[in-house]
Amino acid sequence: MGRKPISLDIRTKIVTFRGQGLKLDAIWKAVRDPETELPDRRTVARYVKKYDELPDSVRQLDRPFEWHRLEEYGLPWEAGEWLLDLWFVAQESWLGTVPPEDPFLSVLTVRRVLWWWRLHLAAPEVERLGSAIARDVGKIDLILLAEQFVTRELAHHVLGEELYLADLEALIAYKPWVEERLETYRQAVKERRVPETRVRFDLIAQIKRVLLETDRGQPDHSELAALAEGGTGIRMCVRCEGSHMDRLLYNQREVCERLRIGRSTLQHLVAAGRIRAVRIGRSLRFTETELQRFVAELEAEAAATTDP
Repeated sequence: MGRKPISLDIRTKIVTFRGQGLKLDAIWKAVRDPETELPDRRTVARYVKKYDELPDSVRQLDRPFEWHRLEEYGLPWEAGEWLLDLWFVAQESWLGTVPPEDPFLSVLTVRRVLWWWRLHLAAPEVERLGSAIARDVGKIDLILLAEQFVTRELAHHVLGEELYLADLEALIAYKPWVEERLETYRQAVKERRVPETRVRFDLIAQIKRVLLETDRGQPDHSELAALAEGGTGIRMCVRCEGSHMDRLLYNQREVCERLRIGRSTLQHLVAAGRIRAVRIGRSLRFTETELQRFVAELEAEAAATTDP
């Protein structure tokens, strides 16, 4: 009996790692299940060899992005400022929070940047509408939507999978994130005039409702967590108490810098229940209110130890 084929996700990671220059053993270590030891090294080597045989024009797409090579990528220099700004947002809110040992998500590839620019031209209102809720939310929405295109195109180019984009293209044509178009899109999907997509396009509205309906502008953490666990990948946002500005959830690096502690210490505090976190996929985020509560708790403990 033959072995079960490895998943599309694992195959995609193998070729992405190879495109970023990783050696065979490093790739195998990154995708191998520590319990089952699968996929085996020979299987990984087979996919690495397939990738190495691809035309250089395809392999270039999965190499790290370099701004000075914009023209080589077919991008206009006029796109430079916008792309660098989005790179900054991605690095500070996503790429920079992914562990270095997971280069599948932590490296900005040419393929990702190309899809950023295409979506910026096709659906610029994504950035505007999202940023009306909180700073940079719209940019992150665009990054996450682009990732849908990136994954499918990568699977097609290097794994020979069928390139299916009809649902995503219908999404950016109908633009259901624009309030007056949402019902039209739903009706088109119901009547099967356009294919339904699994991408969640209504999260901004749901998050905004949570913010507006919660007392004193503080979010219901259980509801925000439920939205995050729905496979959305969208960045959550909160309204800071006593502030006129909306604030995104803080990532682990920002919390460590603010509290002057190491990442392992922070993870220990979360595991012990001392700091409550909102989980978004594999990442942890922390609200301003929770950080203020924790600091106040520490100050109270310190005061108690000094009282006679």
